[in-house]
Amino acid sequence: MSSNGQSDYRHLGAAARELADSTNEERIHFIRTAKWIHYPRVESVLSRLGAMIAHPESTRMPCLLVYGDSGIGKTMLIDKFLRDHPAAFDQGAGVEHRPVLSMEMPSSPDDKRFYMELLRAIESPIASEMGVARLENLALTLIPAVKPRLIIIDEVHNLLAGTPREQRRALNTLKSVTNRLKICIAALGTAESLHAMQSDEQIASRFEPFHLPRWKSGREFISFISTYVKMLPLRKPSDLASDRSLGLLVARSHGITGRIATILQRAAELAIIEAKESIDYASIEKVSQHLCLPDNKS
Repeated sequence: MSSNGQSDYRHLGAAARELADSTNEERIHFIRTAKWIHYPRVESVLSRLGAMIAHPESTRMPCLLVYGDSGIGKTMLIDKFLRDHPAAFDQGAGVEHRPVLSMEMPSSPDDKRFYMELLRAIESPIASEMGVARLENLALTLIPAVKPRLIIIDEVHNLLAGTPREQRRALNTLKSVTNRLKICIAALGTAESLHAMQSDEQIASRFEPFHLPRWKSGREFISFISTYVKMLPLRKPSDLASDRSLGLLVARSHGITGRIATILQRAAELAIIEAKESIDYASIEKVSQHLCLPDNKS
């Protein structure tokens, strides 16, 4: 029997239900933890990445560019995919096989820094005094040993930090890596990364673009909010199904996934602190007024 006289909390998911009678501090801590929400757009990306891992070696390996606003959920998508495809130690060969390598594009497009980041993805020891040619040779020699099927490169819009000539060299490096290693590449970045990729005809034809747009009110958004709220251990059902509440949430968050999560988290914390135990239109309005969430069109 729960503390409020109910036998269960049917409005909550399993994990949140177990915590519903915990202390306020424990529930708020849980609210602040990152949460993965399944929804069609990211499931499409995960499915596409899974197909790339299974793709046989060929002279032209498929590549993908996932782009969208900062905070739209690209990093959480990467984290989810990496959790689903962990490294495994091969006892016979004495080598840890990594189906997926994950790295960030350096803050400026520089071949040396790129290969250093790529080698860090396999935890290879490197020295800063190594030249580009040695780093490239080391990467092309060591990476096949861990048998990756996909390289994920985040923050690929950093390509634009360089001159047009540096950008072209960086794009040629990407093309060289996928050709020589016979490996797929998934690049993630803001809308600017699409412009960078399309500046090179061969790169544009190889990297299939996939856009993660901002949220708008609709059936998919309702499902996303409903699922998220079920993961917040509040003791009473929240009322966010009305067009008014959903419209306010979209407007105050500008449709950015990370901002939506921040607003719901703050509203849930407020509901616990004030012993209200549910989120409604007034909660969204109150917490979003005090959050620094300027519009971001990048």
